[in-house]
Amino acid sequence: MDTAGLAASLSQYRGQRGAAVPALEAVQARYGYVPYQALVVVAETLGVLPAEVFGVASFYEEFRFAPPGAHVIAVCTGTSCHLAGAQQLLAALEGELGIKTGQTTADGQFTLTQVSCPGPCAIGPVLMMDGEPQARVTPDAARRMLATLRSARSAQG
Repeated sequence: MDTAGLAASLSQYRGQRGAAVPALEAVQARYGYVPYQALVVVAETLGVLPAEVFGVASFYEEFRFAPPGAHVIAVCTGTSCHLAGAQQLLAALEGELGIKTGQTTADGQFTLTQVSCPGPCAIGPVLMMDGEPQARVTPDAARRMLATLRSARSAQG
């Protein structure tokens, strides 16, 4: 990891003790996740202890400490989506992928996460596939989405 380059990119946050969230967002935008080494760089930039930065990063679900899969699937578990069947959708995806929420498949293709609410509450349950919202997703529809992605990958070789 290029710690000097990362430190330079975070220079706008130098000495701003309350800027852990935007600094961590910048790290995750750069790497796709928050490498543990980056916590030290963020801490040094902000002028706080690495444990404080880790506390912030581990509090928010949006931050990942491992590289995500090629496809990130996020199921909304907010109130509206929960009432519309989000838990059944999440269970179906866990079963189909053979992983639990927060994990990545062994082949590195899929990461399954949950989000509190991406916004479109009226069209739940909402599934975010690589950042794109999918409306009123049923377990069967989710399985078809996975099958399409898997077959596209197979076709690419």
